[in-house]
Amino acid sequence: MRPDLSEFVRTIPNLIRTGKIAEIRADKVRVRLSPSLMTTWLQWIALRAGAVVDWCPPSVDEQVTVLSPNGDLTQGKVLAGLFSADSPAPQTSLTIRSIHYPDGAVVLYDFGLHTLSAILPTGSSALVKADAVTADAKETTCTGNVMPSAPRADPSCSPLRPSPPMLRNKIADTAAHSVIWLRLIPSPPPNQVSASVA
Repeated sequence: MRPDLSEFVRTIPNLIRTGKIAEIRADKVRVRLSPSLMTTWLQWIALRAGAVVDWCPPSVDEQVTVLSPNGDLTQGKVLAGLFSADSPAPQTSLTIRSIHYPDGAVVLYDFGLHTLSAILPTGSSALVKADAVTADAKETTCTGNVMPSAPRADPSCSPLRPSPPMLRNKIADTAAHSVIWLRLIPSPPPNQVSASVA
């Protein structure tokens, strides 16, 4: 008696299939595999989902791969990240790592040129919140206004008598062509200076 191979013939093509996301609901998506075939709700594969969690959901019409154990599409997992004619590769350089967002924002690092940029669209804002922030650079350029807030700058730091290079940070306002000196370590009180000299 010959075995019935019809089931294998039916399921083998479903092991790995490509399609486009038709609907998305948080951590699950439905994929259109053909004009007449759409999957049930399937999990999409994230980069990390343990102690470290990466959240970057795919989008509608994104081309994906559906991996189905035993060819059972109801058990499939969705792997996103296939470029297509509708969504071509945004770069051609092999030394660039970039993330492009639908609002026009781009975060890009070129390890060939050693340059890092984060370009946000008009009307956007950026926030870095921490107990301490260090900018370690030979020169820092600001093209807009610099608005200090509490704690106030040390009043003993005169713009006419800047601190020594090891005790200061230079902010060059290229728009106004001005230079602001900010004291990072306050000088000792005058009486302590006199006592040490004596």
